[in-house]
Amino acid sequence: SWGAPLVQQGPVLSADVPGNPKGRFVLPASNDITVALETDYRKKGLIWHPTYVCTFLGKYTITNEETVAQKFRVLFRFPDPGATYDAFSASLDGKKLRGTINTVEGIAEILELEPGANAEFQVTYKTRGISEWRYKTDSGAGRVRNLNLTATTNFRAVDYPDGCLSPMSAEETPGGMTLAWKAEDLITRQDIGIVIPEKLNPGPLTARITFFAPVCLLFFFVLV
Repeated sequence: SWGAPLVQQGPVLSADVPGNPKGRFVLPASNDITVALETDYRKKGLIWHPTYVCTFLGKYTITNEETVAQKFRVLFRFPDPGATYDAFSASLDGKKLRGTINTVEGIAEILELEPGANAEFQVTYKTRGISEWRYKTDSGAGRVRNLNLTATTNFRAVDYPDGCLSPMSAEETPGGMTLAWKAEDLITRQDIGIVIPEKLNPGPLTARITFFAPVCLLFFFVLV
């Protein structure tokens, strides 16, 4: 009822190539991402679940490095197709995208740039998740340029999923932590991820004690 672990993928960029329907992979010139994770624990039955609210802002620069004009295709996928997204906004080259949104198919746009021209793709939203949050770079490229990802949390018990890239810096704040991943030209297959800390669950212990309560009562009657 609250959602699933969120896995946000970076946008997939490709340039049209005559005779090649898939086009050619293009790397964003810069990747500037800001994410805020705030725990909002929810209880179901006797169990507390590590739920959280995620506020995401991504800014990606697209540059035409060729000597001729090119058409670029931008594909942005949502972290969870079944989730709800509040305060959503997306823009391309300064123009807000006001069309219909399909969270299963994502956002697909086409942009034409003159030689040496730049454009920015920006997307922001607020949604909910559980257990952990991850960010994946474009798996088709295996490389990311000018990465600047900053994550703020309202908790200090920060942990990272197995196989994920640790932050380059981590600083304590009055209410939590500020984590930063920065790189000029990074080649990696690892994700960036943060595990939401678990809340102490007295439910299972209470249930086990209650289960053995009749045994103590039986001993009492035997003793009497």
